[in-house]
Amino acid sequence: MRNSLVRRPDPFSLEALFDDDLFWPKRMHERLDIYKEGNAMVVEVEIPGFNKEDISLDFNGDILTIKAQHKEERQEEKRHYVMRSRSLESYSRQLRIENIDSKAIEAAYEEGILKVKLPMLELQQQEVKKIEVK
Repeated sequence: MRNSLVRRPDPFSLEALFDDDLFWPKRMHERLDIYKEGNAMVVEVEIPGFNKEDISLDFNGDILTIKAQHKEERQEEKRHYVMRSRSLESYSRQLRIENIDSKAIEAAYEEGILKVKLPMLELQQQEVKKIEVK
């Protein structure tokens, strides 16, 4: 093991500068929860910085589509950002949630959290029918 070399990261290295999110931004990982509350599925997603008018929800088949986009350009403060990760210009997410009563879906947006309540359809228990083989 005498010949092994352990290199320590050089904080002044030019390569280390490009390892940061500053030059290679990653997708924003929103916080999303889905849970059952009574006879409904509830989706809660953190999407701060939007107005409720910026958010659109669609439910088609068994797909819930959540979109948020700033509709007007915001006046940018006179700052020169080196890194900016607290700002989100748009958001889009699709979730498959089955057996939902689409006519009774409710949504609310408060303090940066979107809460969508999706009442589930009552599944009727079907009788088991014995089929005779001829």
